Amino acid sequence: MQKMNLRQLQNLALFGMGTSVYQLSRFNHMDLGTEPNQWDLSIRNQKIPPPNNRLSPWETLEKYLPILQNMGIKHLRFSVEWNFIEPQAGQFNQKAIRQYQKILEKCLAHEIEPMLTLYHFTQPKWFQEQGGFLKSENSRYFVRYGEKVIDELKPFVKMWCTINEPAVEVFSGYLYGQFPPHQRIRLSKAAHILKNMLYAHVELCHHVDKKYPHENLKMGLVHNILRFESPSLLIKKFITDPLTHFTDELIREFISTGHFKYQGVNYYDERFKGNCCFVNIYGSVQIGYLGPQCQKHQKMGDMYIAIYPESYNLALEKAAQFDMPIYITETGIADQHDVIRPDFIIHFIRSVVKQVRLGQDIQRIYFWTFKDNYEWNEGHEKQFGFFNQEDIPRNSAYLLAWVMKQFQEITEQQKDPEQIILQWLQVLDQAEQKIQENQLDYFSKIIKL
Repeated sequence: MQKMNLRQLQNLALFGMGTSVYQLSRFNHMDLGTEPNQWDLSIRNQKIPPPNNRLSPWETLEKYLPILQNMGIKHLRFSVEWNFIEPQAGQFNQKAIRQYQKILEKCLAHEIEPMLTLYHFTQPKWFQEQGGFLKSENSRYFVRYGEKVIDELKPFVKMWCTINEPAVEVFSGYLYGQFPPHQRIRLSKAAHILKNMLYAHVELCHHVDKKYPHENLKMGLVHNILRFESPSLLIKKFITDPLTHFTDELIREFISTGHFKYQGVNYYDERFKGNCCFVNIYGSVQIGYLGPQCQKHQKMGDMYIAIYPESYNLALEKAAQFDMPIYITETGIADQHDVIRPDFIIHFIRSVVKQVRLGQDIQRIYFWTFKDNYEWNEGHEKQFGFFNQEDIPRNSAYLLAWVMKQFQEITEQQKDPEQIILQWLQVLDQAEQKIQENQLDYFSKIIKL
């Protein structure tokens, strides 16, 4: 814990957005001379739905950069596609590298600081064919790729995420079977894959620290806090506790080793619960014989995510156990009709502000995401965007832009951290009152997007 200071609050007032290039891509995206990744192969085998984005990721990013700048967004997290950069083992695609350099230049021209994720669930076909992270010796390929990307793009980027949600990828791809390669293997074998991914992170960080000791490159890893719970002692002992150890506690133990310049936290809802092997609860949302349900006083999104401030605080308190800055690298809610996203935004920001007041070193919030995109095995059904597929802003986009404007004006005018916090909370109270009075159009009358 630390005493809050003006610089931290000035940083926190500058919100960000997050996305991944693959989720903005069209299927059969071969315009850069690339090869398929493992998701493309699963789509071709009809195991998951295909993306139907109309534009290329580059066209989408270029289109939205001025929109995001106008909203007040100051940071953008997006991914580097490994199969774009290294379509064949050891052969780097300079055309793709130049494309990334161009889009990064445009980010900076729009006064938006980029954060790049080197691995966001996708890997080249050749890497998968060689066993991927199943084999310990394959970690060197990720390190080679990461070094190349950092060599080429470090003039534009200081914030780097090595791997996005490693525990989620291994759980979803090798235990639950929803992600490629759609396998269900022993937990011990899945743990070996996770270990290899974490080892690759450490090795790349060592290489970067040794090669660029004075560049001030901030290297981190993103963890999605995911826990499993059950009221049944038997299920708790043999199922939910081992899964929680795998998906959360192992990662947090790894974070404590200190191979990080910051801690990346993805937060949606932290808990799976279940009262038998096949009845789950996501956060406080029960998924059972009667379908998804949540508690009477709560609201639930389209992806079984509830508005649950107590859980926000618990997740942030866990992240604060480590002596390093916290970046909330993703948070959001799937809500096609934008009914509960406004509430989610206000409740989540309020939780962050209160935790900062208590001394947590939270530096930034990245919201997921600026535009409805491809949500992996869910296809386009789950809509997280502040703008829809037709590029029309939802009410929550105006709300977020208004909150950002108020926060930034307060930090420019006020120098006392305690007064800044108090005025921020007043802004959130005012926004919540408008939401409760069903006056969301208030924000669109003030903010022009």
